[in-house]
Parts: sequence; C-alpha cells; structure tokens
Amino acid sequence: MDSQSSLNTDADILILDDNEVNVDLLASMLEDEGFEQIECMTDPRKLMPRVKQKCPDLIFLDIRMPHITGLELLQQLRDQLPDKQPAVIILTANTDQSTRYQALELGARDFLTKPFDNKEVLRRLENILQEHIKLQQQMFRADELETLVQQRTSELRRMTVEDPLTGLPNRRGLLNLLHERLQKGKPQLLYFFSVDGLEEMARLHGLEVAENLALALKNRAIAHRQPGDILGLWSSTEWVLLRETKQAAELSCQQLADHVTPLLDTIREPIDYQEFRIRLNVRAGLSASGAQRSAENLIRLAALAVPEKPNTWRDYTPELEAQLQQKVTLQEALNQAIERQELELYFQPKITLKNQQCHGAEALLRWSHPDLGRIPPDVFIPVAEKTGQIIEIGQWVLDQSCQKLKQWRDQQLVADNFVLAINVASQQLIQSDFAHKCLNTLQRYQLPPGSLEIEVTESGLMTDMVAALEQLCQLAAAGISIAIDDFGTGYSSLAYLKELPVSVLKIDRTFIKDMHESDRDKKLVETVMQMSENFNFITVAEGVENEEQLDILRGFNCELIQGYYYSPPLAEKALLQYLHAIND
Repeated sequence: MDSQSSLNTDADILILDDNEVNVDLLASMLEDEGFEQIECMTDPRKLMPRVKQKCPDLIFLDIRMPHITGLELLQQLRDQLPDKQPAVIILTANTDQSTRYQALELGARDFLTKPFDNKEVLRRLENILQEHIKLQQQMFRADELETLVQQRTSELRRMTVEDPLTGLPNRRGLLNLLHERLQKGKPQLLYFFSVDGLEEMARLHGLEVAENLALALKNRAIAHRQPGDILGLWSSTEWVLLRETKQAAELSCQQLADHVTPLLDTIREPIDYQEFRIRLNVRAGLSASGAQRSAENLIRLAALAVPEKPNTWRDYTPELEAQLQQKVTLQEALNQAIERQELELYFQPKITLKNQQCHGAEALLRWSHPDLGRIPPDVFIPVAEKTGQIIEIGQWVLDQSCQKLKQWRDQQLVADNFVLAINVASQQLIQSDFAHKCLNTLQRYQLPPGSLEIEVTESGLMTDMVAALEQLCQLAAAGISIAIDDFGTGYSSLAYLKELPVSVLKIDRTFIKDMHESDRDKKLVETVMQMSENFNFITVAEGVENEEQLDILRGFNCELIQGYYYSPPLAEKALLQYLHAIND
C-alpha cells in the first residue's frame, strides 16, 4: 500500500463476520498497515449496541450470519442513524445480484470478495475512508454552521424583545408578555413611568452617566418589585411595570396610591455617581385591564394618564381621553386658523394714572372657530406652545400689531408716543433670529422701535436664560421696551432683574385682586412698587377692577393701570373710539 493510506490509520474500524478466521485475517492485514482502532465481532447482535455507544468510521459486514443478517443490520443502521450512518463494506463469497442491489439500496458503499486480496482490500478501504471522512467533515461543518445560525437567531430574537443596556423587556417584549397575561385572563395593573432628567444628563455629562443612571433606576425598581411583577423599558426615558392584581373596579384610590407611591419615592431618591449627586423627577400614569382592552390599548391609556406635574401620578379616566381628543381637534384647527383668518387682535388700554390718559395698550390674541366657537386663550395658547405652533402664531401677532399701529399713526388716530405691547412665548424668545425678525418687521412698517413693547413671563425667561438674554439685549439696545409680565407668580429673582434689560414690571392680577382686603397682598404690592422705583422700572398694575384698588395704587405712585375698571380688551374699532373719548 502507498504512503497515502497512512493518512487514515486512526480511523475507527469494526469487523463483523460470523467466521472467526475471516475476522482475524482481515484484522491482521489492517494492523500490518498501521491501523490501530480495530474491533472484531462474530456475533451480529452486538453491532447496534456498539454503534449506539460509539459509531465507527467504517464497518466490514458479512451478509449471511446467524440471528441477524447483514441486510437486516444495514436496515437498522439506516433507520437509527439516517444522517450519521457509518461507511459499510460488504464481505461476500458468492452473493447473488439481487442481494447486492439490496445492499446498495440500504447504504453499502462497496463489496469485498472472499478470499481477500490484500491490495484490493486496502485500496477499497482507503478510497471509502477518504470519501467518508470528507463527508463527515462536511457534515460537521454543516452542523457547526447550523448551531451558529441557531445561536445567532436566538440572540437576534432575544434582542428584538430585550433592551441591550438593562436586559429588561423592551417595547415589543412588554407587549408580548402583557398579551400573554391578558390571554390567560389575569387582571393587570399597568404603570407607565416618565422619568424626567435622563436626556438632560446625557447632553450635559455624556451617555455613560445617563446609562449608569438607567442601571441604578433598574436596580431600585427591581428591589421594590412584588412577586410576578414585570419591569421593562418603553423608551430610554419611559418605563413600564406590569402587576397582576384584582379587578380595577375593586381598587380604591388609596389602594392605587399604595401601589404606586413607593415606586415614585424610590426613583426620586438622589443617585450618587462619581462626583455627581443627581435627583430625577418622575411622573406615572396607571391603567387597568378590563372591558376587552388589548395590550397596546392598555399601555396607551396609561401613557395618556401621565400627568404634567413632576412626582405625581394619575389613574386613567375616560375624561382624559376626551381632553386629548379636544387638544388634537384644537391642534388641527389651529393649523389653519391663520390661513382662514380666524385669529383676531383685541386691545386692552393702559391708563396713565396721573392724567387719566391712554398712550398704550396690550395686544391680546383671540380665536373664533366657525364650528367650535370662541376658544379662550388659556385653552388654545398652551396647545400652540406645546406643539410649536406658537412660533408662527407669534409672528402673525407681531406683524398684525405693527400693521395696525402703522395705520393708526398714519391716520393720526394715536399719538406718536403710543406704545403697543405684545406677548412673546418662551419658544419665540429662544429663537436665534427672534430679535432680528422683530426689528425687520418694525422697519418694514416704518415704525420707531420705541412704539413696541415686548412682554415676557418669568417662567418663559427661565426656559433658556442665556438665549433669552441675548435676544432681549438686542431688542433693548435698539430701543424696544422690555416688560416682565405676571411679575411675582414665577421665579421673581433679583438676580435676573439685575441681568435683564427690563424697563417695565407688570404686577400680576392675583396680588391686585385682594389687596384692598388683605394686608399681606397690599404689602407685597407696595414692596414690588418700591423695588421697581429703585430699579427705575415703570410699573403696570394688572386686573384693577374697583375704586378701592385704584386708591391704593395711587398711594403707591403706580404709573400705569390695566384692568376692567377702565376697560376690558376691545376690538380695533372699539379701541379707537375709546382712545378718542378718554384722550379728548
């Protein structure tokens, strides 16, 4: 035999023949060629137990044997090892053609005729071993590839239902789990938590800090889980907790509070990370299974119930959905309000207390919808601010105000020192080109900057003080008056009054309303007046409605009065008539 045979001398070979002489002869021949793993058998009943224990690479198999024939053994090998059947060489003396065909059909690879020719045996053996080993290697690689594919498929399937950072169920995983529970008819209480501050932490301190905060929140929430609870992530800042409970109708408000308050409290506790000590705010909405609610609907209702106020919770009620529908309806209608000319400006006069003259007014936005009727500003303005529509609407107010003022001046209906004030929302104020647009609008209508006053709220300033300060300084430098609206209801910090180019303070109506009956409110108004005088600010008292309020303000040397005592907000025609009457 040539040297090529040595390549497969480690093959596991089994010889089965009821003639012991044939077995010994064949075994000796293979041993002489260096084969080391040779097992000999004369009892065919021992073959299958041996194959099941360890499958050989090749079997020399006799056909005619007592107890079990070679053909029967071939059938058993084929049935029990369909994919890993060993190579089989049939040992035969005089085998008829039919038997040979049958053996081949059952998987036999070759035949050796007795008495054996050594060279023929070795050559046939080597050829079949090479082919068999190649086939085994291919099958092994195929099995290995299939295992890798299965592992990767399992990993991808897991990734589709699991958050990679926390290992908790993600949106799809939560929906699947909730769906399974609902299918089993198990009542569910669902908490939808909105965590405020994580995105800010990521922007300020980097993603690593935000991720570690998320992991800390996970550990805290897990520590407070009840048996059977499922915690998961709906988004990077929204978490969901599923809890089996009794029917929602049987849960009182106090029982709901007992469920959710500990979770809110644990999330609010300060988190120490590196040199940071961070406190996050959280809001929670609750919904309960029932009334054929699907998994998607149950989560939607809980998300809808999430309140605006930090560190509070709210249970879903049908009224919340009605309110949302109203907001959506308003939002859609508001998109076309300008185009359909549904918006209108009203003007509330500001009266100079010393001479009872009117040389200014505040422009106030009004909206009349053909189907919804007149919609109050405190209803549609928050919707516009939340959706960003306030920027377009605010520009419309600025343009209309300047257009009206230009007409009045040209027609000499107002004096040259008449000042029109407009309200500016925080979203407008932090636009990098806001001051530029204001000045361009004044220039387009050929109006002096001093004819316009910008009113901003304290809370609006706090949205982005740096951006607000930049825009207001540009406006003030050009000659536009800056007023703080609703002063006293927001932050009321002397620090920002020192920094901002403010020229007017408007005292909020909540302090004016009861100051003639409340010494405390009266003292507050007096203090604001004195502070305003020290800062050289002009003061405007809002919401003045009676003579008693007016007398007090006169004693405090208040410059301007705005309120129903003199006039409600007026349409353009009524305002001009009022000006003509009071100034003449």
